[in-house]
Amino acid sequence: MAISIIARHFARASKIAYLPNEAFALTKAYAISPYDESVDIALTLNIDAKKTDQTVRGTCAMPSGLGKKIKIAVFTSAVNYKLAADAGAEFVGDSLLKDIKEGKIEFDKTIATQEMMDVLKPFGKILGPRGLMPTLKSGNVVPVDKLEETIKVMKMGSLQFRCQKEGIIHTTIGRSSFTEEELKVNLRAFIAAVNSLRPAAVRGKLLKKAFIKSTQGPAWRLDIDTIDTNSAKCLI
Repeated sequence: MAISIIARHFARASKIAYLPNEAFALTKAYAISPYDESVDIALTLNIDAKKTDQTVRGTCAMPSGLGKKIKIAVFTSAVNYKLAADAGAEFVGDSLLKDIKEGKIEFDKTIATQEMMDVLKPFGKILGPRGLMPTLKSGNVVPVDKLEETIKVMKMGSLQFRCQKEGIIHTTIGRSSFTEEELKVNLRAFIAAVNSLRPAAVRGKLLKKAFIKSTQGPAWRLDIDTIDTNSAKCLI
């Protein structure tokens, strides 16, 4: 009986559109696992993702970070090794490609300067399946004069996102230990990044619906206008 009551409660809750701060409070309240759960968003876009001209993918810096230390590997010419290391890259140097070939992959993100792409091509079969192959589309292939800035932004907490074939973007915007304000500024940065990538073929509003949840918690529907950075009703 108790289980059916809870099920009915969550079924009703999924139909209610919550304001951002209400949804953040509920998400945090139901994150009761002994570990720091992630806070995730599922954002449905008004696109036909099967059409190549309506694909949405990009990179976004998270002002509040993502709650974990990010280890970065940088592929660049020897003259830039010190620049990369001083900017915060943990893995850079002559031994990096040798370690990858031997299966020693201890980094979370990668950045490459443009002149290294031909050198990296043979490593695509190793890095690609792990989502670690630098590409222009992902924004982690940069000119040398952008290397320091890119490393610092990625260290701050940079997420890569892309819509799936259903037109939905699933991504993490923080942790349950974050304050509501920290979650709000991260959500704003993410939504602004998505809006900046609006396909020209889209008619009407780009954002269709959104749900937020912790790793083990229920999903809470967001009032879409109150999180749309292009709306006068935006509250983030």
